[in-house]
Parts: sequence; structure tokens; C-alpha cells
Amino acid sequence: MKPADPGASRAVLIGTHTFRHLPSLGPVNNNVTKLRHLLTSDDVGGLAAEHCLERLQPDDPGSLLDDLHRAAEEATDLLVVYYAGHGITDPGDERQLYLALPDSVPTGKWYRTLRFADIREAVSHSRAVHKVVVIDCCFSGIALAGGMGAAESAKAAPQIVAARAEIDRTCVLTASAETVRAFCPPSGPYSAFTGELIALLEGGLTGPVPGDEDGRPGEHRPVLDLNVVYRSLHAALHAKGLPLPQVGSRNLGGDIPLARNRAYTGPTGARGGGGLASRLNTLTAARDVFIGRKKEIDHLTATARQVADAGDGPGVCVVHGMGGVGKSELLRQVAARVAPLFDAAHFEIDLAGFTPQREPRDPDQIIIEHLQLIGFQPAEIPQDPSGRMEAWRSWLSGRRVLLLLDNARDARQLRPLLPGPNSPSLALISSRDGLEDIDAHDRLNAVGLSRAESIALLQKVSDDVRAGADPGELVGIAERCHDIPIALRPVGVLMRNMPASEVLTSMERENPLAHIPDGYEAVRLAFTTSYNALPDALRMLLWHCAWNPGEDFGRDSITAMSAVPGAGIGLTQLLHGTCCWPTGTGSPFTTSSAVMLWRWPSLMLRPCVARRGSGCTATWPIGCVPRGSAFTAWTRMATRVTATRNSRIRKPRRHGSITGQASCRRLFLRHWTSGGRERVGLPCDSRHGCA
Repeated sequence: MKPADPGASRAVLIGTHTFRHLPSLGPVNNNVTKLRHLLTSDDVGGLAAEHCLERLQPDDPGSLLDDLHRAAEEATDLLVVYYAGHGITDPGDERQLYLALPDSVPTGKWYRTLRFADIREAVSHSRAVHKVVVIDCCFSGIALAGGMGAAESAKAAPQIVAARAEIDRTCVLTASAETVRAFCPPSGPYSAFTGELIALLEGGLTGPVPGDEDGRPGEHRPVLDLNVVYRSLHAALHAKGLPLPQVGSRNLGGDIPLARNRAYTGPTGARGGGGLASRLNTLTAARDVFIGRKKEIDHLTATARQVADAGDGPGVCVVHGMGGVGKSELLRQVAARVAPLFDAAHFEIDLAGFTPQREPRDPDQIIIEHLQLIGFQPAEIPQDPSGRMEAWRSWLSGRRVLLLLDNARDARQLRPLLPGPNSPSLALISSRDGLEDIDAHDRLNAVGLSRAESIALLQKVSDDVRAGADPGELVGIAERCHDIPIALRPVGVLMRNMPASEVLTSMERENPLAHIPDGYEAVRLAFTTSYNALPDALRMLLWHCAWNPGEDFGRDSITAMSAVPGAGIGLTQLLHGTCCWPTGTGSPFTTSSAVMLWRWPSLMLRPCVARRGSGCTATWPIGCVPRGSAFTAWTRMATRVTATRNSRIRKPRRHGSITGQASCRRLFLRHWTSGGRERVGLPCDSRHGCA
């Protein structure tokens, strides 16, 4: 992939920071000025200064569109259009996005604004091979809908949304979703979204590319394409709890080369032991906003120092726990503190052990990639997997290397990557599994934050905007998030623009994250990836644990309620999978916070217990009939499945009428009042692995 041709490329950068009828956005002025500097730098964008037009505070929409059409007509290679300012929507037509100019008003008088539809029209008629549109404003995700309604676009797959954007061979990158406000700190140098884009262009890309499957580190990429840019921005903003960017593209628009990578070092590095850390460093930077875990960090740091001082063998530290509890960030905080002790190289490797829609990475392929990274030529890499593993361990022998092995699936995936007995290296490992088969100096179980730490994280992520909120409200919010960072961070972001009392009210329901899309999706993925990894018998046992009348339970009570032989052994296996854990008060267990947050409605259907022909049924067992709010939630399932009697399977059909819901309600009441003698069957939901 080659960088854009400077002579055949054009850029139009639009920024509005001062308004007559809207709040000022001071950082926007810096956004445009800095981006123009980077796009015209020889080692980044390479555009000629006269081909990169800067339009700050444009008063006349017509004149602005003339400049935009002129650039679109002249560009034959790359066309870049950027806007930063206020985004305005029409309550009567949510399909339209209006970009504010100095004289724009919050509602009406759209002729004083720049319509995104006009930008789309200008760009769509350009002869440019590659077209990039970047919108940094509130509700900018509407730009991806391309004339569709917001409700429809939210349900469509990203590829479908992008395909309807009506801009061919184009990538549209926005600062937020169509119903989310972008974030612009009043005292910061740049807006949140553009600030991360500037940091990427200015500092370059190093280390693993989030969500990328080819395993090639950032410093081996000479050019930053839009796929890499989007993934990097998404990871950086997610780590800070900020609104997440959106992307849409057509005809490989994600492969568009935006700029050169300033951190590019070439495909290989030197093999010597000294000075490698400056080049062989793929660690992800630790977060600035990090609360708690002091005891764990101090303990792991002390172990790392002991390993470095001894120098006679590798150190292995395992941190395990449920998804979203902060294992990866905990290890990055430790790695940032101990990296100077391991001066040969620093590698962070995402093993994708529990990554949604991805298979766990092959350790042999990882070894091949890292042998190339440390300087082995293709002809020097052994053909046999055992030989490659020996070459990898031979290189680690005698070198102080820091390995951060993130998201490991099991011991089988890990063993080939671990240093040999003579290596003075350190391996920091995170996994949802306890990895009992791996010999480790330390094995820590990461659980949720303390209540005080959760409140501190909420205040920190919300920039202390709501620090003066009623302490009882913050306690209630933390309680409903079950003190899990993956849920607390998006809620803290919401509190920047919403009183804590309103946030708490919105969480007063069976699923407390239902109105917080980022938190809801993050918890869903964290739980379902662990759930799908369980065998059928453990899924059934977990179902009984989740529907236990209280939060605590013991081996005997679950064995009696579930009638599952060997339930006590199964609880131990669930404990290793972090779906439940001891309460610390003796034998009782408690269901993990992820299960409690997501049991509505993921665990609403019992896993498959019988198969009839090509289908299977799920039934409520005696003693586990849901009552109260559970009954209300159960009847809502009438919109998705058909209830049948006596476990007979009928082809599922959707019900949108009161009749369908009432039918389910009657069958449920008959089962309830009969004490379970008349059983009610439900077609299994294939999402849970039954069909």
C-alpha cells in the first residue's frame, strides 16, 4: 500500500469554534490548525500546503460548498473532508445531520448550517480514487445512515449501513454514534476524538493493532490505513471511557491510506541483546485513569523485581478473573513499572482466547511472527513447529524479556510461548481460566472493585462533574454495576452530561444497563464469550446458579435444586471459569457479577434438556418457576418465541399481537398453578448453543 500522491490529493478542513447562539468550542481551532500541519508534513500526510484548505469560522455556507466542490473536482487520488464543531438534528427528521456555522441556531433556520447531505453530494461526484470524510461533532453517526432513519440504521449491520452511505469508494469516520454527544473538554488542547487522531498521526503506531488478525505490529506498517486508524481510535477512546467512534465504508474504503506511520521501523529488528527495547516494544500504554488494585500491583511488582534480581529462571504471574474486571489493564500498569528491569524486549501478545467471533490464536503462528520481528529471515525459521518453539526459547535464553500474554484460553495455548528454564524473562498472563496447569510464582484472582473504588472511578471518569452528587446515588449506581470497571466506565461517561439521580433512575430495572448501549454491549460480550466456552453440562449448572433465590448458595443446595449429578465438582469448574466464586465466609458460593448483570434475558431460556427430531425444548423445572419481575420478563419473550404444551415442538413464529402474549401468559399460569405438573416447553434459543 502506497501513501497518497501529493499532487493529486486534496483536503478541506472545516472548523467552527465560536457561535452566536451556541456554546463555544475552543479546542476546535487547535484541531484544524494541528491537522493541517500534520497533513502537510513530509513524513505524515505529504500534501502540498496549497492543496490543504483550512476554513475556520466560515460564515457563508455557499462559499464553503464552492471550496468543497472545487477540491472534489481537482482530487484524483485522495480527498479528505474534515469538520469539527456542533452537530444539530431536526426533531422532525432525525435522518438529517446539520453542521453548525457561526450564525447557526439550535433549531430551525437550516439555511444557516452546512448540511451533511451537501457534503455527501460533493464527495460522491469526485473523481478521487480514495475519499475520506471525518466528522467530529455530536450525533455524527447520522452521517453513516446515508438518508436512512436512525432507528433502521441502528439495527443494520455496519457493512449494510456503510453500503447505503451513497458515497462510493469512501470511508466515513465519525466521533460518536447517531444518538450520542461527542466530547470536547473546555480546558483541553483538542476535542476528545480529534485529539486521539492527532496523537496517532503525530506519534505513529506501535505495538499490537486492536482487533487486527494479521498479528503485524504497528511499527511494521509504513502506512496508516482507515481500518487501522479506526481500531486504534476505538481502543484509545474506550480505554478512557469516552464516546466511541463509528465507521462506514464501501468497496474496501477501510483500506484507504490516510498518512505515513511515523513509528515505522521496517519489517525486522536487530537480534542483539542491547538496546532492543527501544525498537522491540509492543506494549500498550497503561491508562492514565486507573483506580484501585494497589495491593495487587505492589505484589506483582515485587515478584518481578525478585525475578530480575535472581536472573536464574523465568518468572510467571497469572491474573485470572471474569471478563471486563480489568485484568489486562492491571498487567499493563505492572508492565509500565517493571519494564526497565527487562531491557532486551517488551512484547504484548493478544491471544484472543475469549474474543467474540474470533478463534484463539495459534501459538505456532505467533512464534513465527515474533521470530521475524526479532530479525530471523524466512529461510532461517525452522519448518517444524517443534523447531520453531526451540528457536524462540533459544532466543529468550539469557535475555531479559517482558512478555505480556493477554486473554489466554488455556495452558495448551500458552506453553509454547513461555520462556525456557534458563531465561531471566518475566511472563505476565491474563485469562478467564485459572490456568492451574501452569506453574506460576503468583496466581491472583481479580474481582470487582471495592465500593469506595467504584465511586472514585465514577467520579474520575466523569471528570468530577458529578463529584458533588448525593453519595447515596453514587453508591446505588456502583451497586447496580456490581463494581465492574467495564460497566462503571460508560456509566461515568454518561454522568458528564446527566445528573446522577437520572442515571440511577434509568438503572432501576431488571437489566440496569439497558439504556446504556456501550456498557450493555461490553457486559454482554464479556459474559457470552465465557458462557459459550462452557460445555453443555456446566451451562445447565450455571443456569441454576443464576436463578438461585438468593445471591449465595452452597454445593448441597445447588445439587438438590438442579438434580445434576456431580454438581459440586461442576461448581469447582465454574469457579475456575470465574462464573462463580467463594464468598469468603465458608462453603457458600456467589454468582459472578457478570452473570447477575446479564442474566436478563440471556439466561431467561434454560439450556437444552431434550431433543425431539430436528428441534429441542427448554422447560422450567419444578422449583425454578420465575415469579414477580421474572414473570413479567418471561411474558415479554412472547414477542420472540412460541410457547407449546407438553414439550411438543412447533415451528417458532414471532408474535407482535396481544393475543400471542396472552397465550404465553395463560400457558405459564397453568404451569405455575399446577405446581409444575403440567410442563411448558419453549423452543431453545440457538444463540446459547442449544441448536
